[in-house]
Amino acid sequence: MDRQATTERTPAPNSGLAKVAVQCSADTFVVNQSLVLRINICDKNRHLRQAAKRYRQAIWKYKTKYVSLRKKYVS
Repeated sequence: MDRQATTERTPAPNSGLAKVAVQCSADTFVVNQSLVLRINICDKNRHLRQAAKRYRQAIWKYKTKYVSLRKKYVS
């Protein structure tokens, strides 16, 4: 393996925040004669991951390239 290839690597640009927040309330005990129910109320996992805003960048690059090519052919 070439040493330059390993030292010139850059991390992927799609890194996001991979944290998850879980909201759970306290357990609730319900007693019904001889039956004891334990109810745990939890909300869904909220993902705090933020996606990179690459879509607009790609469109902006495409539009500017298209406009510059169009000017070249129109003139």
